[in-house]
Amino acid sequence: MIRNVEYYTTLTVALIAINLTIYQALGQSRTCSLLARPHPNGFCGERLAQAHSNVCFLLRRTYPHLFPMSKRSVPSESDTSPSVDSLLNSELHDDDEEFSRYPDHKSDPVFILEDNSHLVSLLKSADEPVYTSHRPTASAFINLLEKRNSRRKRSLVCECCYGPCTIRIIARYC
Repeated sequence: MIRNVEYYTTLTVALIAINLTIYQALGQSRTCSLLARPHPNGFCGERLAQAHSNVCFLLRRTYPHLFPMSKRSVPSESDTSPSVDSLLNSELHDDDEEFSRYPDHKSDPVFILEDNSHLVSLLKSADEPVYTSHRPTASAFINLLEKRNSRRKRSLVCECCYGPCTIRIIARYC
């Protein structure tokens, strides 16, 4: 009789442990459905597209070896494009040759470089560590590259519109 009690107690503890593990794993995943509502701190629609465009532009300019400007099979145009420093140090007008290389410069918020600091402050999560430098280490971006396969399971809209959005999440989709 005592042996049966030990067996059932052990079995009960094992089942509870398995249930808690499954519950925790399911609780960490985010699912999107037609009934899901946008998160109050999420970015949806045009705001998400602008944030994605700005973050990817900054990452590609800062870390071109980790975030290439073009697909591998297409020749890169980064040799002919002006650098960010030259854009910042010169006054550009709509009829300038340097600025005309970017066809959507009038409507694209990427080229309003002063607004990027505002974007970073909006997307920064309170629970993320504050970096002493504005340039995170390369190992942080290598981790982002390794996590790129996770976007097959979830989309940027699912993660940023229906959940709280951070720069790290957006960077996975660049």
